[in-house]
Amino acid sequence: MLFVSETQWTARIDQALARAVSQIQLLAAFTPANAATERMRLAQCAERGTRPVPAWAYGPASTGDARPLLDATLRALDALGKDPLVDVYRARAEELSLEAELVHAAGTPSVSALAAKRFAPISTSAAKAANDLAIAWSKERAEKPGLRIASDSDHPKSLVSILKREIGRRALPFRVLVHASLSSLAATGDGVILVTRGREISEEAAERTALHEIEGHAMPRARAQKQALGIFRVGTARGIDEQEGLALLVEERAGFLVGARRRDLALRATAVLAMRDGADFGDVVHVLAVKHGAPPREAATIAERIFRGSDGTRPGLGRESVYLESFVTIANAVKNKPDHEIVLASGQVSASAADVLAPHCVRA
Repeated sequence: MLFVSETQWTARIDQALARAVSQIQLLAAFTPANAATERMRLAQCAERGTRPVPAWAYGPASTGDARPLLDATLRALDALGKDPLVDVYRARAEELSLEAELVHAAGTPSVSALAAKRFAPISTSAAKAANDLAIAWSKERAEKPGLRIASDSDHPKSLVSILKREIGRRALPFRVLVHASLSSLAATGDGVILVTRGREISEEAAERTALHEIEGHAMPRARAQKQALGIFRVGTARGIDEQEGLALLVEERAGFLVGARRRDLALRATAVLAMRDGADFGDVVHVLAVKHGAPPREAATIAERIFRGSDGTRPGLGRESVYLESFVTIANAVKNKPDHEIVLASGQVSASAADVLAPHCVRA
């Protein structure tokens, strides 16, 4: 048994889900072992005008005992019957079970169907609104030429330097590590913020990315540690996705969600749609470069993110679709229920779970 009595069930389920989360490293499993060298080669192919064909190699994947643990957790939750809080926990356990399947499918044809299920549209209305934004924002201007600073340099205005200063100023329990295989500029995990190696970016991009990671991801993780319910820490179903929407809302309020940033988000969403409509890696690079005027290197980098987990001929993870959908969803949620923003910012919480979790949220 996972728990002894109903009064203890959340603590026992929290423990089980936390163990499963620690073993299901989806993005790590979907990062090729040769990501850094392939990124350079594919970008060079795109710049030469030759069709880039990925040759990604994925390492062995393991989820430990996560799958049997989640099966047992779901049986335990079913035994509790119907209850809004139980339903929130059940949805997360089911999502983790799907992610465990994805981890083991990395690099295989099975990824396409599993990824389409995991990253299905939040809602029809959110998908339509996100598509409308992608069409409008794709017409924004590209970033102006200017000073570029390596993401991991010791320059005081580099991304690494800004992150380290902000973490120190706020006394956050996070480290900043440079990661050569990271396709995005940065990513926040448990106690760590990863920064890609050697990416030349503008001062504005560094400031925006630092704000996104600190306010949008690190601070909610820190607040989650103060919550009695572990679901704030392990995340609700779609909570990790919709936290990206919260981070974009933070960017918008700070004046960063404009111009080139909008265009980048729009091109990612456009690339996912093209991929899901049957375009392969080379096709997507062509669409981004020729139809939308993206520099070849940028087009290849976006395509790499979209096709994570695949071989480039079939659809990959396509997680980039969540950004605009989640932005629309979270912006509407905060507009309709302003008091829920602190709930959303106190862990990896989705808008649909905020109603249930609001009475349990410690507003610190």
